[in-house]
Amino acid sequence: MSTKLKILISVVILSGFTVLLYSISETISMLSWSIVVFMAFIILSEELAVPLPKEGAGYVSVSLL
Repeated sequence: MSTKLKILISVVILSGFTVLLYSISETISMLSWSIVVFMAFIILSEELAVPLPKEGAGYVSVSLL
């Protein structure tokens, strides 16, 4: 294998890893905010209670849905 071909293959592989690492870091950043927002909705919905139809049967949390 020639030296030029080895350099070309190395550059392509390095570029691919760079794009992969950038994509992973962006996904983790976006994912972490999604998790924070989702957890906030879960906590808020836990505070909402719906009474059960039968008298004195209790309540069901909206987060159950």
